[in-house]
Parts: sequence; C-alpha cells; structure tokens
Amino acid sequence: MIRRGKQFGEVVRDTAHRKLRAAAARFGRARARGETPRQVYLAACQAIADALANDGFEYARSRNALRRKTSDFGFHIHFQSSHHNVAGELVKMIIHAGVTSQALKTWRAAHPCLMSMSDGVAGGQIGNLVKPESWMEWNLASVKERKDEIADAVTAIRELAYPYFARFSDVGAVRARLVAEDVPSMWLASALDFLMCFGSRDEVLALARRVFLEKEQIRERYRTSLAQYQTLGVPPYLLAAHGDVLAAATLVFGLPDLETLTPLVSVPVLRRPDLNTPKPLSRAEQKARRTLSKSVAAELRARAKGTGWKVSQGWLFREDSGWFVEVRPIVHLAQRNSWLELRAKPMSIDPIFWDITETQDAAKLPLSFRVFGAFTVTTPAIARAEITEGSLDAGGLADAILRVAQSELERSRHDRSIEAFLAVMQEHHARLPSHPYLPAIVCALILLGRRENARAVCASARTAHESGGFLMGSRSFTDLAIAWLDNAAATTH
Repeated sequence: MIRRGKQFGEVVRDTAHRKLRAAAARFGRARARGETPRQVYLAACQAIADALANDGFEYARSRNALRRKTSDFGFHIHFQSSHHNVAGELVKMIIHAGVTSQALKTWRAAHPCLMSMSDGVAGGQIGNLVKPESWMEWNLASVKERKDEIADAVTAIRELAYPYFARFSDVGAVRARLVAEDVPSMWLASALDFLMCFGSRDEVLALARRVFLEKEQIRERYRTSLAQYQTLGVPPYLLAAHGDVLAAATLVFGLPDLETLTPLVSVPVLRRPDLNTPKPLSRAEQKARRTLSKSVAAELRARAKGTGWKVSQGWLFREDSGWFVEVRPIVHLAQRNSWLELRAKPMSIDPIFWDITETQDAAKLPLSFRVFGAFTVTTPAIARAEITEGSLDAGGLADAILRVAQSELERSRHDRSIEAFLAVMQEHHARLPSHPYLPAIVCALILLGRRENARAVCASARTAHESGGFLMGSRSFTDLAIAWLDNAAATTH
C-alpha cells in the first residue's frame, strides 16, 4: 500500500527546515564527498523509467519525463527535485502526471476556446489526482532506503497515475462525469473546452450551470465579469477564477446567462494570440534569456522611480487606496514571451493575521515584507497579462511591464471590496484546499465583523485537519485563530 501524502502545513514546516539545512550545507560546512544530489536524483529517474518501460512509457532523459501515446491522448509523467537538497540528508523527488490531446489542441486552434494553443487536458502533482488531495514526495538521500523509496514511487505511479490515465480511455464516460462532478486536477477552463471539443454545447451548459449553482460564492464575480467582458471583450490571457471562467465561457461558447438562462444579445469574439507554435530555443538563446531577465529586473528598479511602484527582487508592489498590490513579472527562460501576474489584498488583512499569530512586530518591517515574508497572508493571482516583447531590449521591456502593470492595477479597482476578496478566496480554497488560503478567508471575515462565521470556518478546518499553512511550535494557524476569536468574544461580553 502506498503512503498518503502530506497536508500543506506539514509541507510548509518541512520546506522551512530544509531551507535552513541547505543553507548550512552550503555555507557552514565542507562540501560532502561522494554522490551529489543531482547524480542520485537522475539515477532514480532512470530507475523508475526502466521499471515502467514494459508499461509502454518512453523516457526523455533531457526532460526527466516519461511519455506514452494512444490514438487519442498522450500521458506524461514528469519528475521534479529541489534546490534545497543536502547530500546524504535530502534528495527530494516529486512526481507529476498529465494528460494531453493533439485533437483538442487542433480544435482549439480552429475555434473560439478558453485555453488557446494548449494541448493540455488535465493533470498535476500525483497526490492531487485523487480525493482527498495531498502532497507526495520521496527522499532518495539514504543509500540504505533508496531502493524502497524508488519502489514506492513506482507503486504510486501505478496506483494513482495509471487509473487516472485510464479514465480517458472512455471519452463518453469523462463527458458524463464532468457534467455530474469535478474531475480531480482538471481546470474548469480545460473541462469546458474538452466538452465543447468532444461533446456538445448542451454538455458545456450543463457543466457551467452545475458549477454556478454549486458554488454560491462565485456568482457575484460571474455577474461583474460577464458585464465587463460584454463591454471590453474577453481577456486574451488564461483565466483561473471560476467566476471569470464561467463568464468567458458564456460569451465564447454562446451560452445563455447562467443565472437566468436568457439568451445574451451579443457575443464578443475572443481575442486570440498567434497560434504558431514557437520553435524551441537553443542553449545560447536560453542563456541570453536569463541575462535579459536579470537586466529587466535592474531596469525596473531604475524606471519605477516616480511611478508609485516599488521594486524588490524584480517584483513590483505598492499600497493603493488601502490595498496592497504586488505584480510579478516573468521573463520566460525557454520561450520568447513574458507575462505578469497581479495579486491584491486589503492592507488591514496582514495586521489581523500578525495579531492572531502573535507576530505583531512584522508591522514594523518594510512594505516588501508583505511580498517575501514568511508570515503573511497568501492570495492567488487575480490577473495574468501577456507582455508583447517584439524587439524590445531590457529597458523597453521594463517600460512595457510597468505600463501593463499600471493597466492591470486600474482594472483591479473596478471590483475591489472585502466581500469580493472573500468570495475569490473561498472559491480558490474550495478548488485547491491544499493551498494556504484559509488565513485570508478567516481574516477577511473578521474584517467584515463576521467573527462567528470565522469561528465556524476554523472549527470545520480543524475537523478536516487543515492547519492554514502555518505552524507556531505545536499550534497551527487554525488553533491560534480559534483561541484569538474565543478571547475576542470573551472580551466583548
């Protein structure tokens, strides 16, 4: 029997410990002799590939990935390690599994869709392929235990990934399941595209309507996004929030309003990027991309002066009318494209979190702590925008990033309220319970004066063994929040 994975709180705790151990290994002692973590990791990848070769998987050593194709789908298993490995102590292996479809990619290239230029169907970290989701990893450092770890990883692939892949041998069954319930590790946008490609518009409407009715917290986001997209058009970048995805699907696929089922008067055309698949970059070109990325970060620091944006480690951030906004620019190192992601949260969220976790001194730290600090409220990206590079140099690309960041900042102000923030956090937490969005939900409820609701959320989280992603000694955020709320209730009575 395979081991169950870790919950997010355990992952956070272990990651913090490993970072300290990695730092000590690099700077506090002589380099260990013998096998390096990379050698151990690559040998383990090869051993797993050899074990699965008889199952029809081909191993691409350059990508540390296994691949198997059928007439309809491609099945991929990818390996990942860690920068925090320590020779003789930690050599981490993480396994991801995914499903692709050339037929779906071809259909997306020819039709309005939600995930253009992608052959992706579903997949993710192997522990998230089943319910309940968990984080799974293997430690290959011990010579004595390595053989058992590799055997356990092979077993996990066969017991988790193979049944997941087998689902797609019957497309009709996948269509029926999507209409009735969610498929683990299948994004809503991908599920809707899948049904439109392999099924029918009626099935797309059934899925969209089910999600709309099941998730009350996304309905207001759906309404506002639908009205916005009807006026401005559907954004060209990939949407993640359920309310945004449903609004886009309503327009792109010609669905009736999901709330009233009345036909919509007009359907704007989805703005599509260039569908030509880019050629892979050479090693020299990838090296140039890394140099460009570093240069853009330096240029941003210089060019952001006087714009209201602050820059640290290449990230933009600022306070904006009582909200903390951060923008992460990303210069892709393996392709010629760049994009940015924007996050926003009320400035008053983190102080409540610090009060609950008894880390009030964090309020005295620079504003950048809210971007990089370990004890801050985590939120998902609410916007992703592509940057048109063209022939821009580092300075021109930095200017373009600042322009797009400012545009996305202004766009984010249209639906900015604590209620809307709470709805987005609840939606993401429902879809990705292993992610640390519980503190954002609890602190937002406290800000809204709904402490009884916050207490109920914490009680449910404790029953589900959710820590909230933070541990202070033996006490989790959930424990600390319940104690804080109980003390606040006692004080007010």
